Amino acid sequence: MAAFEAHLQTMSGTDADATHPPVSFTAGLPALCSVWTAMIAMGGADVLMCSTAYGGSSQMTDLLVERVPTLRKHTFDIQGVGTCLSTSIKDALDRLAQDEGSKSIPATLLAVEIPTNPDMKVPDMREVAEMLAAHGTETGKDVLLLVDTTFAPASGVLGKLREACDGLPAVAFVSMSKSVSRGVTTAGAVVANHTAYARDVLKGVAAIASAFDTGARPDQVQRLAANHVGVEERCKKAYVECSGLVPQRARCGRAMGARAVRASPDAHSRLRARSPKRAQVRARSGGGRRAGGRS
Repeated sequence: MAAFEAHLQTMSGTDADATHPPVSFTAGLPALCSVWTAMIAMGGADVLMCSTAYGGSSQMTDLLVERVPTLRKHTFDIQGVGTCLSTSIKDALDRLAQDEGSKSIPATLLAVEIPTNPDMKVPDMREVAEMLAAHGTETGKDVLLLVDTTFAPASGVLGKLREACDGLPAVAFVSMSKSVSRGVTTAGAVVANHTAYARDVLKGVAAIASAFDTGARPDQVQRLAANHVGVEERCKKAYVECSGLVPQRARCGRAMGARAVRASPDAHSRLRARSPKRAQVRARSGGGRRAGGRS
């Protein structure tokens, strides 16, 4: 278990630290729910998330917001070929800073996916970190960046954020039913970076997991411990597969650290994707099917 938890931390880009271990859950959604609940226990939060975030995550957030006045949900848009992710987040943070109702809420939590799903866009994490830090300075609120690394568990994103903005509190959230467990079990985890605020949130997350009895079960832990080794290589292979398809996914594959492979999707492709033309049609119509889930 110690080796698995240390690997989760180093894959996420923070130092292995047994005194602040990741918190593992039976599935992804209870992990995310525990972050929201921990923020509520700390006084509440304005949660800013993508308008096309995974449906379960969005619906779970809505259920909490309906019942807890100190948790509020706000969204930013990412769909469309010409949509700039950083600009969309910046505009949403600016609107939030001017929101009178936000002034009584002690924290802002920005949730982003890398890559985004289903558009497979990769945000500039330096820009995101700087924008959120500036928002905290402007508003005087606590800030927390939550990065959903389900499709990039070995991204080392917390380390990249530390290089960009050393004092920014951040946590990585990962649904481990994909590459981490190799598909043999559901599970989720929350990993905190080196900051005191993120570790306080993690402490609250652990308390919620204990109170709600949603921590990973022994059989799940056994499977995770047996399969976590090799995540990095498995992810690289997946990114190479993506990089050989349409340009948008090729950019995603390169951004995630894979070497781009030039290929044309045809009838024999193992992994199919919509063409750029079809993607534009789907974006204009507001369509798009989610890939995977937070199990």
